[in-house]
Amino acid sequence: RPLSDRSKGPRIVCATLPGETHYLGLQMAATVLSLAGCRVIYLGSDTPVEDVVDAAHAHQTSAVCISISIAANRFMASRDLSLLRERLNPSVALVTGGLGAPEGLPGVELVPGLDALLEWGQNLIAHSNAARK
Repeated sequence: RPLSDRSKGPRIVCATLPGETHYLGLQMAATVLSLAGCRVIYLGSDTPVEDVVDAAHAHQTSAVCISISIAANRFMASRDLSLLRERLNPSVALVTGGLGAPEGLPGVELVPGLDALLEWGQNLIAHSNAARK
């Protein structure tokens, strides 16, 4: 479901991982990315890894944003993020944030807060615009 139809920015899939039912952080992240000018495809909470991969492919996204709450199982979150990174096209950025987000996973960028996410989204747009020229 596109959250920001009018935007011309890069597409970003936003979701939480399987078993993650806390979605307020995800909603805030999706709103921030939309305000930055990105086109958000909001999948919501408790999303199977394959659904995230399928949506990223179907919408030709530039990135996938995963919100992870402090209540999440860190082992499972690390496993699912690694699986996502493995199955996504290497050109698709994988970003995560939230108090339960694991650190140091190869190919997964940890964004420490909403201000940083806004800056990340703006940088993605600038990079996307530069690539089009």
